Amino acid sequence: MKLFSHKFLVIFFKGIAMGIADLIPGVSGGTIAFISGIYYELIDSINSITLNKFKYLLKFEFSTFWKSINGNFIFSLSLGVLFGILFFSSIINFLLTNFSVQVWSFFFGIVISGVFILFNQVEKKKKYYYFLAALGAIIASSLTLIEPSNNNISLIYLFFSSIVAIIAMILPGISGALIFILFGVYEYIIELLNNLIKILFLMEFDLIISLYSKVLIIISGMIIGLKVFSKILKWLFLNYKNQTIFFLIGIMMGSLPKIWPWKDSNVFDLSNTNNDYINIVSGVLFMALGFLIFIIFDYYLKKRRIESD
Repeated sequence: MKLFSHKFLVIFFKGIAMGIADLIPGVSGGTIAFISGIYYELIDSINSITLNKFKYLLKFEFSTFWKSINGNFIFSLSLGVLFGILFFSSIINFLLTNFSVQVWSFFFGIVISGVFILFNQVEKKKKYYYFLAALGAIIASSLTLIEPSNNNISLIYLFFSSIVAIIAMILPGISGALIFILFGVYEYIIELLNNLIKILFLMEFDLIISLYSKVLIIISGMIIGLKVFSKILKWLFLNYKNQTIFFLIGIMMGSLPKIWPWKDSNVFDLSNTNNDYINIVSGVLFMALGFLIFIIFDYYLKKRRIESD
């Protein structure tokens, strides 16, 4: 595949879709990769990046190194993912600022549908599975108690939450965005991404260094998490798939209070303003929309799997 060829553009746009999906709780870029037909090439390309391949760089054999890691594919996809994340983060940042109830309602509906879909994937439900779900819910609920302010989010905290988030990105039914929400850094990261290009144009070097160091920490955490835990997760799904699914269901259920769109207890006091009616009705509608979209999305995914078998 030549750079900037037709195939490059196709992979680039698929990367954009993956980047957008990674910002939405309940949807992962991995799912988009599967639907678009590049999942296995993506996995093979990631696995091809080993320390042994970097010997080509030491010998100045750049072309050999690039081909050995499927460089054109990784570059075009990564560029698309980055563009999707940067572009869509500004949209999400705007929506969270101006239509927070509707956005969180939409996310809530997606996560609820994810719970429903995962639950139906397990045919024989043993009693102790529900204990695993309860354990997952307790862990997730405990994480929702962590509410760091933007001034208290350290680089170490960002690094650790990124490691956990990338683990979620390669699991079915749960996303890295949901993990970032549990750790209380989702809106912080959205704002961080939204400011990346703005600060670069302002040429405020102190802010540029501070901002991009945080982004580098997030990316480093994701890379390490992917390399260290991908084999463990693969082993769990090969040997304890149903148990793992129920644990994930618990995680998703435990995250719901954090995503609840009406966190303000006075929102249902309808004597205040007509705006309360609008927030409630629109919130319910967007919740239903998120639920239905993801149910349809899952149906299409199952259809794609059947066709590929």
